[in-house]
Amino acid sequence: MNKNNLVGCNNIKNDLLLYLPNLFEIIGTEDDFGWNKIDSLYNKIKQKRIDLYGGQTIDISPTIFDRINAAKENDPIAILQLNIINDIFLDLSSSLNDHEKQLLKSNIKNILKSDNNNWRNFFGEIAVINNILQTNLYELIGIEKRSNGKPIDFLIKEKYTGEISIVEVVSIHLDTKKVESNIESIKKFITYRINQKFNSKTCEDSKSNFYLIPILWGDTK
Repeated sequence: MNKNNLVGCNNIKNDLLLYLPNLFEIIGTEDDFGWNKIDSLYNKIKQKRIDLYGGQTIDISPTIFDRINAAKENDPIAILQLNIINDIFLDLSSSLNDHEKQLLKSNIKNILKSDNNNWRNFFGEIAVINNILQTNLYELIGIEKRSNGKPIDFLIKEKYTGEISIVEVVSIHLDTKKVESNIESIKKFITYRINQKFNSKTCEDSKSNFYLIPILWGDTK
């Protein structure tokens, strides 16, 4: 959780151009990305917060735009976060062809439309596919597909063999308020989450390689 003032929702595209310019190397700068819907969503978030809390400082699960607002106020952690995100978008854009960029637009929309800190889960998926494509061994051929009736994050193809693999990402959040400092308790929690995701996504008769990639999220304390 992070203390933030009410999110400012005016001119979202301009804020992104300023703080995450490399994002536009993937989605382009045209107006057909759905900016009106994103603006409308954040205006609703802003109004909901005003209705619930007035102008007071509150504990919230910050959206990506709350992090941008924090950067505007020279929050060093927010600035560092946005710089890292911007660098990953730059790396990713250099690895994508036009078709792959089109595929990933929906993932990016999920980041921007998230009304809480779940945007980190969607960004985690972006970071993982970036690492995979940076090897130059694979190409992205599908997102949010269904395999054996179960939705999966990415389908990738090995460039030299044509072999298809499934990639599933699981974000694991280590909340210091809920997870004990004991290392064994942390291991048990992580193992449980990984097994839970694995069992929900795999099928015995699947003929594709399956990669389950965990991402651990902590806080700044």
